[in-house]
Amino acid sequence: MIASGFSVYYVVNKLLRYNNRCQFQENLDNWLQGKTTHDLSAATSHDVDCEFSTECETIRRRDGLFQMLDHMFRTMADEQYIQEERIALNLRFPPQTFPGYTKNTVFSLECSVNCSKPELKTGVLKPRILAPGAKCVLCKEHVGVKEGLHAWCLSVGLKHRQFFLQAPPYPYCENHFVLIEKEHVAQAITPDTIGDMWTVASFLPNMYICSNTDLSGTGASVLQHRHYQIVSKRLPICDAQSQFACSFGSATVEFLSFPCAAVRVRAASHTSSDKDASTAQFDCVDAVVKLLDAWRSVEMAEVLGVEMCHQTASFICSFVDDASASNVGATTKEIIIIPRTSGRATRRLLHCIKTEFVGILEMAGFAILPGRLKAQLHALLVQGLAPCEGSTTEESATRDQLLGEFGPWMKAYGIVPPERTSPVPIHAEAMHPEQMSTEVVESDVVATALYKSFADIMEDNSAFDPRNTGIARVWLSMAGVH
Repeated sequence: MIASGFSVYYVVNKLLRYNNRCQFQENLDNWLQGKTTHDLSAATSHDVDCEFSTECETIRRRDGLFQMLDHMFRTMADEQYIQEERIALNLRFPPQTFPGYTKNTVFSLECSVNCSKPELKTGVLKPRILAPGAKCVLCKEHVGVKEGLHAWCLSVGLKHRQFFLQAPPYPYCENHFVLIEKEHVAQAITPDTIGDMWTVASFLPNMYICSNTDLSGTGASVLQHRHYQIVSKRLPICDAQSQFACSFGSATVEFLSFPCAAVRVRAASHTSSDKDASTAQFDCVDAVVKLLDAWRSVEMAEVLGVEMCHQTASFICSFVDDASASNVGATTKEIIIIPRTSGRATRRLLHCIKTEFVGILEMAGFAILPGRLKAQLHALLVQGLAPCEGSTTEESATRDQLLGEFGPWMKAYGIVPPERTSPVPIHAEAMHPEQMSTEVVESDVVATALYKSFADIMEDNSAFDPRNTGIARVWLSMAGVH
């Protein structure tokens, strides 16, 4: 049953998507046939850090992409925009591998505790101080005003819109940057989103171009300004195995064995000299566009029992050089689409681990857990919470509060805290950070509980149960993938 007013939304949205798709199709045809220039280039705009941008472009052309990115990072760190002393407090746990969702498959996850940035809770807005003329925290007006913030400007996409690349003040992982459209336009998932990502990936090989969604509660933190996350870290989902595979033209389409529903579309293998390269690229991009259209269709919404306006998606696009000796010169070109549905959220039991929205990097298998866990986990699982003689009233109250928050989680995940016979301070400021980091990271109890919790958080936020290959096949079939 379609909700009141839903049919109007559907018709208008369908028309908009049709127009976007027709324009995208024409642009993509021209782009792949060489009728338009699709290389990215340094922008010449003088209002977004032109001198620094030119300097970066010189380094990129002379020394390569990663040398340029290192120069950007080092400049912003030296000028204290990137706060390395805060980043050093973060915890990184060794990756863990788990049984997959079908027989003979496995998947890996990685966990980090991010102590360098404040925790953002879904639905809670934090006051922002904006630069003069800026409409949001991502606007170009912040460049050159915020101390130490610099940007590399470039033209991106099929329409050569202007973007600029900058680092966040607290990068989540190595070579973490944000690509921001110069014009203040809202985050919107359209076929042009896929064209943008494909173009950027072709220019930034061996980087992973990530797009969050365009709906609140599904991962995006700044919906009012179009942007993409870019990392050099290979995300766990990129190595996920397949539950089943189909084809679309020359492209391979796989439904992945992973804690969230996800589809990987990979262009047919070819070298740069192959005459079928354009066809392979077109089939890959066209398959993703059709999957997006099918996911946001009224038919798919009815299958899921939701309104179509709640349907959106995240993407990861990459052009990764093949290092194998048997395939020198080849590049693996792929897009991973992670469908999202607003309203799917983390169960209350796991709010003690994470109440924040779950973004694209986390749905890709890289957990970014709040910094408060560093002290809380140390108190829970290293120092122990059993009452002991000599504890102060404040210490007892802190133990009671933590047990109230974490007790059900500990019981559900089979955690038994150690007992202590003498009082131990459990306040974060009383703990030695290096000792705490070592003990927590090396604790098998902590790691196992966190990883199981993270996998459950991913499942909770998945658009549908990743074990339900029936829904996946319906979706792919609607997109013409067989």
